[in-house]
Amino acid sequence: MPNRFEHRWTEGAVRLVRRWEPDETGALAKAAVERGGRERGGGGSNVGKHGPSTAGRRQTTFSARSRRSMRYEYTALPWELMGQYVAMITLTYPAQWRRWAPDARAVVRHREALKEAWRRKWRSPPIGVWVMEFQPRERRALEERQAPHTHMYVGVPAHAVTDEEWHRLVVRVLERRRLVAAYGSYRGKGLAAKRHELAEMGEFSAWLLRTWWGIVRSGENGHRYRGADVTPAFWTKAASETANRIRIAEYFWRESGKWSQKNPPEDFGGLAFYGRWAGPGGRFAPLEMRRTVDRQVWLELRRVYRRYIDGQMRRLSGGKRGYKGPRGVDGLTVFNVKDAPDFARRMEEWAMGEATRKLCTGSDSDGAGAAT
Repeated sequence: MPNRFEHRWTEGAVRLVRRWEPDETGALAKAAVERGGRERGGGGSNVGKHGPSTAGRRQTTFSARSRRSMRYEYTALPWELMGQYVAMITLTYPAQWRRWAPDARAVVRHREALKEAWRRKWRSPPIGVWVMEFQPRERRALEERQAPHTHMYVGVPAHAVTDEEWHRLVVRVLERRRLVAAYGSYRGKGLAAKRHELAEMGEFSAWLLRTWWGIVRSGENGHRYRGADVTPAFWTKAASETANRIRIAEYFWRESGKWSQKNPPEDFGGLAFYGRWAGPGGRFAPLEMRRTVDRQVWLELRRVYRRYIDGQMRRLSGGKRGYKGPRGVDGLTVFNVKDAPDFARRMEEWAMGEATRKLCTGSDSDGAGAAT
């Protein structure tokens, strides 16, 4: 089976990918389609079945592969396009959430309705990412558990919020943290919500609460004033202008990639656990460099990247845990790479020289490099 070996990188990560290519006769592509897959990339006989996210499946669990893909995509997004006022917006449902959000389709309709309302009100669609989570609520009644909610990391248009409103939102967050530290999470958040009502923060905050309540149509007064929340990502204009956006991307990923809140209820239906809103002209899209390299160069890169990941894991675990490495000729992804584009180019140049040297001397480049 023919293969294509790719070396990819973003602003904060590097990745090695091995892809199979259809042969010239089209026989492989035809076989994939007959199995229910796609002409390129597979899907195979598992298309349409329940299971972890894989090409063509109905996604009902958040797989490790999806989590890595989300992290990698976050390192590639141009976060600076979100502007000065970046916030985490949380959208929730009432306690008896099953009445208004019985399945994944209902949640998607609500989220898309808010996107359209945002576009009409502020004359521009939102720019950012959204993530689906499910609150365990283990102390609640059975029918109230695993409640769906949406986190959105978006840029609030400058004409939608004033400096005064943003300052109030920052003070509200600081006060909430102080109360949580003093009284615990549950009571502290409750006290903060009473002392600093979101509806009193300003025009944008009031609009968000009112609009979300109207979309869900719960009719519950508690949901009217507690159904949405706004948490500023940056507290000052200076912080927004000087922030390391790669570190911000890593923070967003860690906040939204929690395993404990990625378990939807049974029969909730297939759904995407994360996505993005590209904004006007689709500009908020991943920026990734891709280069096709020789197999031997790819194997040399994988060898050194594998050691790099092993070093990262041992430092984080105090030497207790290392990296087992990919199986066969599978690829891998390296995160937390400083100046990843320059790092990737230097590594590729080194790997080309090393592969050439070994070719001339007749030595093998990688013991795990089985024939493909």
